[in-house]
Formats: sequence, structure tokens, C-alpha cells
Amino acid sequence: MSCLRHGGLLLLWLLSTPVYAFEHVVLISVDGLRPDAISAQTTPNIHRLLKRAIYTMQAKAVKPSFTMPNHTSMLTGLDSKEHGVNWNHQRPDSYSGKTVFTILEDEGKSTSAFVAKPKLEFLLREVDTVHIEPSPEIEQLLTGNSARNIARLFIKTWNSAPAAFTLIHLREPDSVGHEYEWMSDEYFAAVSHADTAIGKIVEEIELSTNTNNTAMIITADHGGSGNNHGEDLTENRIIPWIVILPELQQSIVIHSSIKTYDTMPTILSLLEIKINGTLRGVVPQEVLAKIK
Repeated sequence: MSCLRHGGLLLLWLLSTPVYAFEHVVLISVDGLRPDAISAQTTPNIHRLLKRAIYTMQAKAVKPSFTMPNHTSMLTGLDSKEHGVNWNHQRPDSYSGKTVFTILEDEGKSTSAFVAKPKLEFLLREVDTVHIEPSPEIEQLLTGNSARNIARLFIKTWNSAPAAFTLIHLREPDSVGHEYEWMSDEYFAAVSHADTAIGKIVEEIELSTNTNNTAMIITADHGGSGNNHGEDLTENRIIPWIVILPELQQSIVIHSSIKTYDTMPTILSLLEIKINGTLRGVVPQEVLAKIK
């Protein structure tokens, strides 16, 4: 694959030579997860996955570092200036541009989404299976109830009808960070709840007959500092970006600059879907080297 950056948009050409295609890709977005909250003690499941992952702990969220712009970039391959979503509140309309969901719909591929914030519904046009958690009270988030329920519903659907692409969104770290501050004891507990849900999701995938045909991506939409994350600060914009391939048994650190919008072309490349048109995002060479 040849990738050329041209001062603005990136024109991404996929060569006709096929790469190894996975049948399933699962994207897990942990809302508000800072990379420096990941450790063997707080996030044992993510920590174990890093030993056999292609990853960076220096990926960057787009500006503004809010949930809506970054999930739009995550699913469109575009910067916020290009897709135009710079708000962070619930709206009744849907995003009208192409997303990974609409592209896969055109390709006849199945999709599913399990999200913990109703305001993300605007991105879920053309998704076959959708579950949106109702907004919980803070007490429920402190116990990890939302993440636990999303993991349970994903597992149920995965066992009966696994989609080609699944978005899983966990909200605990963000919501608890707003209430108690990022890097507080309560925040670390919330991160641990999200990690527990990830452990259950990964375990189910690995025990299934689809384990060798499933790739996973774990990332975040933004970090946070104090009680918020909107300012252009390192603590707000630096995020983890982790790719897990079933046969990979080594840890590979990505040295290139990764942005939120690199997620969408990576998903399509893992599914061997050709990208037509212009994107800002690219697939890291470290990932391409392992799927050729």
C-alpha cells in the first residue's frame, strides 16, 4: 500500500494485491482513558494484551478533545475540520457523511454497536444491531454496571451472530473523571471496571470459533485533567491505540504519529475493504507489515 500525504487530505490508494483479511474486527473505545492509567495493577487485561499487540501510548485525539468529534474521526478517517463535528451534545439528526458503518453496509458486511452514551446514536446510521445504554446515575458507574452490561450484551450477540465490525463504547472513566477528577482513586476504579469488561469481551472472542479470524483495536476518544478534557493539553489529547491480531505473539511499538482518524482505514484494511476517495487517516506500517 502506498500512502502519500499532501498538505491537506491524504489520498489513500490500496493496491490490488490482497492482504490477509480478517472476518471480524472489534473496536473498543474506552471513553476518557489516559495511557498513564494503564498498568499491571489497574488494567491487568489491557496490560497482558500489550505483550502481543501493535501499539502506541502516544496517539493523539483530534481537536476539540471531546467525545463527539473524536468518535466521528474514529469512524470516518477524517479530521474534525473535515467532518465538521465540533459539538459534544446530543442532536436529533444523524451524521450524513460516510462512516465505516455505511461503507460496510454498501459492501454487504454486517455491523453492530454497543455504546454507553445515547448522544453517540447520530453516528450509528445503517448499523444492523444497536444497543445504547441509558444514561446511568453516577453510583451505577462507580460499580461498573454500564460496562458490565455492555460486555454481557456483546457476548450474547457474538455467540449468536458475530458482526464483521463491532463498535464497543465504555463510558466509566470519562463520567467518573468529570465527577471526581481524572487520576483520582475513583477514576482508577472506573478504569479498572472498563478493563474487567474488556477482559470478558476478549475471553469470549478467544474461546469462540472465530478467534483466528478476529482482530481487535482498543483506544480512547480523549484523556482528561482535573474535571474536564476540552483544553488543548497533553493530558487531554494523548490516548492509547492498540491493535491485537490473533497470531501475533510479540509486542511491537508504533513509532509513527497516530491520530484518532487512523482508526477507520485500519479497520477497513483489516477487513480487506478497498477505500475509495480521500481520507486523512493512514494505516501504520507496523500493522501493514503483519497483515500482508
